[in-house]
Amino acid sequence: MKRQVLGLDINEEYVAAAVIASGGNDRVVTAAALAKLDHRVTLADVLPPLLEKVGWKDGASVCGISLSGVSLRNLTIPFTCLLYTSPSPRDRTRSRMPSSA
Repeated sequence: MKRQVLGLDINEEYVAAAVIASGGNDRVVTAAALAKLDHRVTLADVLPPLLEKVGWKDGASVCGISLSGVSLRNLTIPFTCLLYTSPSPRDRTRSRMPSSA
């Protein structure tokens, strides 16, 4: 196993951490831990001990955050997303374009 990635799942009730080691096509969870959140405990309180529990020092990480915990005012998406859909059977039987097009 060469590369390790930390995955965090953060929501209103808990923070979950998992360290995944990968090498070639193999991926193995090498450590995992969970910390509960409530009105007395903040993310800043639970994150350092949680990372210590899974043995995380530094490196690549991914994080999932519940949308209810995020405030969006001005959202800019830095890329264009094109969605490809296959034609329906209706599209094969007649054209929606004028015959002069």
